[in-house]
Amino acid sequence: MRETMTAASLFALSAGCMALSPAAATAQDDQWGAGPGGNSARNCVSTVIGPSAPTEIWRGSPVGDILETQPFIGDGFVVTGRIQSFTIPTGSFIVAQDLFTGSVLWQVQLPYNDNALNPDLDAEWRGRVTSARNDRVYATRAGNTSSAPVYALDAADGSVVWISEDLITNGSTEGNAFAPNGDLIVGSQVAGSANQIPGNVMRINKDTGETIWKTDRSCPTSNGCSVAVANNKVYYFQAGAPGPIVTAADLATGAVLYSSVPGDIETGFVQQVGLFVGQDGTIYVPRGQQGLPGDLPGTEFDTFFALRDTGSAIEPIYGLPAGFVPFSTTGTTSDGSVYAYRTPENSSGQLLGELIVLRLDATGTIINQSAALPTTTVAPSPRMAIGADDTIYLSTEAALVSLNPDLTENWRIDDWVDLGFPALGQDGVLVVSSGNTDLRAFQTPSAMCVGDIADDFGNLGGDGMVSFGDFLALLGLIGPCPGGTPGCTGDIADDFGNLGGDGMVSFGDFLALLGLIGPCP
Repeated sequence: MRETMTAASLFALSAGCMALSPAAATAQDDQWGAGPGGNSARNCVSTVIGPSAPTEIWRGSPVGDILETQPFIGDGFVVTGRIQSFTIPTGSFIVAQDLFTGSVLWQVQLPYNDNALNPDLDAEWRGRVTSARNDRVYATRAGNTSSAPVYALDAADGSVVWISEDLITNGSTEGNAFAPNGDLIVGSQVAGSANQIPGNVMRINKDTGETIWKTDRSCPTSNGCSVAVANNKVYYFQAGAPGPIVTAADLATGAVLYSSVPGDIETGFVQQVGLFVGQDGTIYVPRGQQGLPGDLPGTEFDTFFALRDTGSAIEPIYGLPAGFVPFSTTGTTSDGSVYAYRTPENSSGQLLGELIVLRLDATGTIINQSAALPTTTVAPSPRMAIGADDTIYLSTEAALVSLNPDLTENWRIDDWVDLGFPALGQDGVLVVSSGNTDLRAFQTPSAMCVGDIADDFGNLGGDGMVSFGDFLALLGLIGPCPGGTPGCTGDIADDFGNLGGDGMVSFGDFLALLGLIGPCP
């Protein structure tokens, strides 16, 4: 009874002070809003330092997922598109959860249009997330050959803020990029069962959903339609002969500026990996077409290209043989090196179902390589997140592996079912998806002393001081830890206030917090 009465009085206290607790103000650079590649340049680089150890802070999603999903991180939340079943339109959900606790904020199903009155359009597809930024989630039912609008959702409750003026047709493994002011930059493929609607790249107003500009283009294949934004330009693939080319367009107007020379990035029409741009402006093109003409039987490999934007042309720097890794992402480091993948073979040319990460310098020379890492297929789809300290967080589909910049291993987690993809965001929280309801978040607590779980306004993350804000945050954490595992955020003591944690955030944690008030050591 004493615990219930005390908790009630604390809730009353917090209600009177709630005006002092605004939403956390986070620069979008600390988010993982563009999905694959994380940022609009798609180079997998975050501005935060990720976890130094696999310290789990929460686990679980209210909706199961039968496919791997890409988490998106906005301002204090993580959102995923969850495919509970392949039934359209009822089998998919958009689910938002608190980034620091995993608490469910909302879950919605997008509106559906079977397009029965428009013979040029296929029926809409599954609901999914395409991007997130600050207090907005962007979602659509576009996918496969289906066109659909973009829905801007309020991150607070999932309500629709606007519906885009035009339809988009990008693939389920692709996400939108952003202009610096937050406008959406979207790449679309041809649409309709007879491919009668041309593909394009468009800029969508972030406040209204109106189309600012739209430039026609024909992208090569699914997962080759996404765009990268850097240096006031939009970079994207265009289909062509004898293979795709890379085009640069003006970010402000959509006007095409120039393209690479046909054949510079190899022959072959399929392209199932997106391009990305390094911090130094180098354009990277991991070809993804399952081998080259003339390959030996039983082998599958592609080429990893680096290109230079001269200001008037796009020219090749180097090309390096690399593995066939469709739907993958990789990235760059602060010293200008870049990572690529190889899929090793035995002496007979048969793929081993393993993955090796390569670190390349500015000339394409291999300067480091990882040990062979496990995968679940001979054509894996590895995805990266890279911290501000150049630490790599890599999903190989079989394991989550943390690597140093020189590709030596820090730690790994192997117990996954259908491992998905990483996202690294605010306060160094790493979120990784997996099958069914297995969504996990990791964070290093070392920057915070015991009891320092929030700032002065109750926003989780710690500020070097145990104060009133930590009591506010603790109110929102009351209940059992995920899985009952002691030591989750807020679980600092047992029922009697003795430090150590007991798998439950409760009255004892408030008692312990009283004795910790003051600056961290």
